Amino acid sequence: MMHSSSLPALVEFHSKTCGSCQTMENIIKELKLKFGNSINFISIDVDEHLPIAEHFDVKSVPTFILINNEGTAKANA
Repeated sequence: MMHSSSLPALVEFHSKTCGSCQTMENIIKELKLKFGNSINFISIDVDEHLPIAEHFDVKSVPTFILINNEGTAKANA
């Protein structure tokens, strides 16, 4: 998966059955309101997009990966 933007991206890996993911949903909405013009927010359901989750070696949800404008990823589970 390539990130082609001059803006960094915050990729959120989640699942509809994950309680912690549901809790984070409101926080992500607030972040979008505050930083929506300076960060791309990408939300990926691991149950629907397993190959992408595997590509980023997602072991648990929620997992957040920040991809800078050079395409370098930093993960935090």
